[in-house]
Amino acid sequence: MRIARIIDLSGGIRHGVPTDDSHIRPLAMSPLDDLTLLDGQIEVQRWLAPVAPPNIFCIGLNYRAHAKETGAALPAQPVIFMKPTTTINDPMVPIVLPDACEHGPEVDYEAELAVIIGRSGKDIPVERALEHVLGYTCAN
Repeated sequence: MRIARIIDLSGGIRHGVPTDDSHIRPLAMSPLDDLTLLDGQIEVQRWLAPVAPPNIFCIGLNYRAHAKETGAALPAQPVIFMKPTTTINDPMVPIVLPDACEHGPEVDYEAELAVIIGRSGKDIPVERALEHVLGYTCAN
């Protein structure tokens, strides 16, 4: 199921399934709580990023070609780092780089897969890990 997050015409934030370029079929609750679809459609005032996470964890140098491209050795353990939640950008919104950015007007982009965790847990066995995944989205 493709889930979207929007601002509706009254200014409220809603989740639903896109039906066309300007409407969603609403979910009864947050996708973290329930994936029941309601009848009818809601007009979209603005599309939002699909999630507003409390944390963003990233894994660096997780494939050989990228490590080689950067001149780095493959790490023995995953390189885990965090990004601030302010790095999330809504669709069709320009990426604004600070004037102090040392790389100039260029952005280092890569196609990334974001895994959206929908259930909390600790010390989860590998064979049960996917029970905690709500879904996936594109990231950069």
